[in-house]
Amino acid sequence: MVAADLAERYAHAPGVVRANMVMSIDGSTTIDGHVGPLTGAADQRVLTTLRELADVVVVGAGTVRAEGYGPLGDTPLAVVSNSGSLDPDGPLFDAGHRPWLIVPDAAHLDPRVAERVEVIRVGEQRVDLAAALDAIAARGMTRILSEGGPSLLGQLLDAGLLDELCLTLSPMLVGAAGG
Repeated sequence: MVAADLAERYAHAPGVVRANMVMSIDGSTTIDGHVGPLTGAADQRVLTTLRELADVVVVGAGTVRAEGYGPLGDTPLAVVSNSGSLDPDGPLFDAGHRPWLIVPDAAHLDPRVAERVEVIRVGEQRVDLAAALDAIAARGMTRILSEGGPSLLGQLLDAGLLDELCLTLSPMLVGAAGG
């Protein structure tokens, strides 16, 4: 399948919240704390296509830390965190990248992080995901792609906020070692 075919197959309308996830056939979402070993070249092509079609990628702070997220090219990145805890020297801020950091009012941000992000405060003690998605949409970002991790995906599902799930089942048995 060529890239144009992927873009056509995965195109989605404004206002759609989509998630992309990979897991092993026994339900693990990581191997040694990383998702990469569960994926292959075809999965990476789909991931790249989904990112290109999205207006914004939403990801949990735990996934940012575990996977070493950095800038995604032209696609904005919105990081969801109840604590606001991010590494101010991490790859997330490479090349002057200024992600959105979605936190509740109770989050206390490291000043070095606060000056490098656009802060969106929604919720009191925990991030209010519905309000977060509304704030993102108000910024003109209506094709939302969540890359999780599994906690964020579960919260989106529990809140009834997910419209589409792109799930890859990796043909691996990971067992207790997987997340």
